[in-house]
Amino acid sequence: MRSPSGNVAALLERLGRSSTPAVAQAANGITLAELLGLNTYTAGGQILFIGSPELRAHLASHGFDPIWAVPGAAVEQARSRDVECLVIDNTAFDCGPWFKADSGSRQYLAQEVFDTGRQIRARGGIVFYLPRAQRPLGVDESFIRSTSTVNLGQVPEEDLEEDAPQSKLWSILERFLESKNGRNLA
Repeated sequence: MRSPSGNVAALLERLGRSSTPAVAQAANGITLAELLGLNTYTAGGQILFIGSPELRAHLASHGFDPIWAVPGAAVEQARSRDVECLVIDNTAFDCGPWFKADSGSRQYLAQEVFDTGRQIRARGGIVFYLPRAQRPLGVDESFIRSTSTVNLGQVPEEDLEEDAPQSKLWSILERFLESKNGRNLA
């Protein structure tokens, strides 16, 4: 019997991953997010949202219309120029489509949250992270948190000492988190 050692490269080329055909792209160039209608926004300045229904309702009561980030399409949603920021509320990882994204067992979801934030940051957008004090931190929490530009649970006083006005969204998120965590952040 012949030794296959001389034919390993050829064998892998024929049978291995490199021989797998490329994924077919739609002939008209439509993306998954466009197909699902996820990148249809009424106006610019949209908020992409990974959070609790409670926080979404709170934002809506203040005139914002956050767009739910959909697992599997969130990075594509973030590519839209209409999306200016991402809000990550860590209670989103307790139930719903982002369930256990921070647990270590669903690392692909943690990676998607991170990549979504990276997509927005690359355009100069803001990624808000809202940690709830009563919620235990998951294994991938620090990885997810690292994609944020603003961690509203750890804003140093030096950053606020000039009393410069913050955005309306920042102020609303800060007050919401303060009411949930039972402490003054400023």
